[in-house]
Amino acid sequence: MGTDAIFEELKANLKNRFLFYIPSGAFKSSGIEEQAKAFDLIMDQLIIVLPNGDIKSGDYSIHILEILEKPTNLKHNLFRLLDCKANLTPPQFEFLLGQYENTLNFYTFVSNWMNEHLQEYWPEMEKVLPFYFKFQADTFKEHAEALNNHFPKFQFKKEALKRFSEKVINLSKKDPVVKTENKTFAKPSKEMTNEEIDAYLLQTVFNIDKRHF
Repeated sequence: MGTDAIFEELKANLKNRFLFYIPSGAFKSSGIEEQAKAFDLIMDQLIIVLPNGDIKSGDYSIHILEILEKPTNLKHNLFRLLDCKANLTPPQFEFLLGQYENTLNFYTFVSNWMNEHLQEYWPEMEKVLPFYFKFQADTFKEHAEALNNHFPKFQFKKEALKRFSEKVINLSKKDPVVKTENKTFAKPSKEMTNEEIDAYLLQTVFNIDKRHF
């Protein structure tokens, strides 16, 4: 398996079994309102990225066990990287690790932001949900710390999170999200591929150019 395929495998484990919520306020005064309309089915809703990469909204409770299995996915990534260190050339491995570090920084930032700030924009969030957002944020943080311990050249630093934070569109605290009813997810007329979901979240919501990944 080539390094490209290995990276796609590792990236999928970062993205899948992921819980997120995009407040529509992220698009106010951003100049991308029209683009956002194409994806309005995932706005102001609790979204789960399933193990196969599909996205779903609605009753998240039936997927709780999948969310709680996230640490196992990330531990698999750690073992995979250890194998790669032993089998790839040093330049190949350093490049792979660098790409993985960038992607992990993004997911760590997003999960941490949702854990710390989402209730400000979603005041009617179910009482149990903060636990899962905290669990998710802690899982990514612990994974980064494990990588720091195993790979001296991998340094997950607060500066990386600050770099993402500076690029994020400011949300308006004056306009809290209106609660929407859970419903079965209906695919938009333009079906979203996994790559389109990545690009959408990175560029339109967090204002980060996907080419950095």
